[in-house]
Amino acid sequence: MINIGSINNLLVKRETDSGFYLCEPDGNSEVFLPPAMSDKKIEIDQMLDVFVYVDNKEQLIATTGKPHAVVGEYALMESIDVQEFGAFFDLVLFSIFKIGS
Repeated sequence: MINIGSINNLLVKRETDSGFYLCEPDGNSEVFLPPAMSDKKIEIDQMLDVFVYVDNKEQLIATTGKPHAVVGEYALMESIDVQEFGAFFDLVLFSIFKIGS
């Protein structure tokens, strides 16, 4: 079972033009790993420790970036923005990668 909000050890199952699909060695559920979400050389049949989360399109996404905290843990995080509906915090998922300009 892939655990959302946690570090998972997953198998690189296949590669497409848009990225990699990972799964548990004995499972069928897949998680997408975009190339921009990893700073490692990735190969088919490689085992990777990845953080799994749900993106804004409700798709499971993997990243090799490590967050400050995972489900069930506490961490002090910087508030990036506060809106009427809530606040946004820096989870440090993407700080090791260059995303955007």
